[in-house]
Parts: sequence; structure tokens; C-alpha cells
Amino acid sequence: MALKDVMKQLRRSRNMTQKQLAAQLGVSQNAISMYETGNREPDMKTLSALAGIFGVDMNYLLESQAQTPVSRPEEIPLNQRDERDIGKKMRSMLELFDSKEALMFDGEPLDEETRELLKESYRSQLELTKRLAKVKYSPKKKKDKTTDKNN
Repeated sequence: MALKDVMKQLRRSRNMTQKQLAAQLGVSQNAISMYETGNREPDMKTLSALAGIFGVDMNYLLESQAQTPVSRPEEIPLNQRDERDIGKKMRSMLELFDSKEALMFDGEPLDEETRELLKESYRSQLELTKRLAKVKYSPKKKKDKTTDKNN
């Protein structure tokens, strides 16, 4: 729900007019009207005052503006292509991980356990990066429910 709709809903649920809300906020009735139609956005000071008047957390008002819900990265599925890409990158890095001379700490080669931990850490990072990229760069596909090919 957009901020404009949340504002209107909160105001109406408290049986307030735009004029009454404007008086409490110290703004004009026209400003409230513009907020509720989406023609203008309240500044942070006004948002804070709105949250106080309505008795809600300011985040409640701000979260209403989020365009897409943020998923936890581990909830985003990887497809076969993603797995292939990760496997390809892993194979190129495994050559370094398996080389006794390439990975050293203070001039000493890494032990087998540390090398395995590095491999797993690298794989986890590749998966996380792939999942985050899917959220950031994948366009949200919307299906138009009003058009049906069968009609």
C-alpha cells in the first residue's frame, strides 16, 4: 500500500477530516490533500509528526513506500543455469585452492581443513551474489489478468 493510501486510511479510521489533520500537523488542508493524492511527499519532520498523531511507528509509514518486498537471499531459488555458472567459477578457483603454494598464511601452506573452509565460503559467496543479483536485476514480471488468450 502506498504512503498516500496509508495516510488516508489512518486519518479516516480516526474519523478525522483533512482540515483537522492539517491543524494538528501545522500545514494547510491543501498539503494534506496533496499527500493523500500522491502529488506531494511529506518531509521527514512531517512523517514523524504523522506517526505521532496516528500512534504508529514511523517505519510503518515508510515501509508502505517500498516498491518490492525484500526477500531474504536464502529464500531466492537458484535455477540450473545459476548452478552451472557457480560450478564454472568454482572449478577455476579450485585450482588455486588445491595448489599447496598458492594459498599460504605467513609463508606457511594452509592445512586441508582451512582449505575446505575457504572452498565452502567461496561457494556460499557465489550463491549469495547470484541470489542478490536476481533480486536487483531481474525485472518483475506482471501478468495481465484482464487479458486471456482463450477468450
